[in-house]
Amino acid sequence: MVGEEFPPAETTRLVAEKMKGQTGHSPQAGALRIVDAQGTGTRWPIRVRGTVESDQWQSARTWETEFVPEDTLAGESAEGNASALADCFLILVIEDLAVGPVPGIQEILQP
Repeated sequence: MVGEEFPPAETTRLVAEKMKGQTGHSPQAGALRIVDAQGTGTRWPIRVRGTVESDQWQSARTWETEFVPEDTLAGESAEGNASALADCFLILVIEDLAVGPVPGIQEILQP
């Protein structure tokens, strides 16, 4: 089972590390950069939260998502899976900005 290959606590830590500093581009928000990432989870599903900045926003915005063991790739290293999940997080943010709320990720609105 894939989830047994990748302990959730270690996977969570690796994903958060890989997310920090990641960059992307959104037609709606221009250049994006993940400036902070945190993960929680000692069992599957794991939860990651990333704070994203854009020059077009007055302040950073935060999104959160969950990953399940099926989101990992059997035969891939823990580092490789963490990179792929971090990429997935940024893709979900870009999709959310493009079309509005999308399944799998939620913007955390600041009061």
